[in-house]
Amino acid sequence: MFYSQAAQSDSLLKILASAIAAAAIAFFFRIVNSVLDRRRERRNITRALLTEIRRINDVITSHEQWWKNRGSQAPLPPLVPIATNTYNNLAKQIALVDERAAPAIVEFYGYVYFINELQKKKRDYEKKNVPHEFYALYAEALHRHLQRYGNHLFQRHYRRYGLA
Repeated sequence: MFYSQAAQSDSLLKILASAIAAAAIAFFFRIVNSVLDRRRERRNITRALLTEIRRINDVITSHEQWWKNRGSQAPLPPLVPIATNTYNNLAKQIALVDERAAPAIVEFYGYVYFINELQKKKRDYEKKNVPHEFYALYAEALHRHLQRYGNHLFQRHYRRYGLA
């Protein structure tokens, strides 16, 4: 009887040890999977924003050339705000953006916001009968954007995320 109780106890301990080991292994893989998911999410968010930045910079480059070529003659054409749909949808997840790219990304979108707000002032300049002042200010804003936040600033990030 003593032997059978010891054998049962030993069997229970082996089963318990196996269950604990299985739980520990499952917990470990859950943590690893969570870390990998977070890394994929960070990569996807950063990549999506960089893709939009490239598109916006291409649009601003073309727009700046068009703006300069048309000259300051009145009336000034209507202006379409620069779409930032990806950023708008992901702004709440900005903490997940690659920390090396985040400062440049945030500054970039801040300046795009400034350009969009500046576009809203066009009518004020036209009402004051000084559209040439708006023309010069807007041309400078586009130029400054490309100088400070153009694609050259993001080349290393584009390469890192397979967008080069």
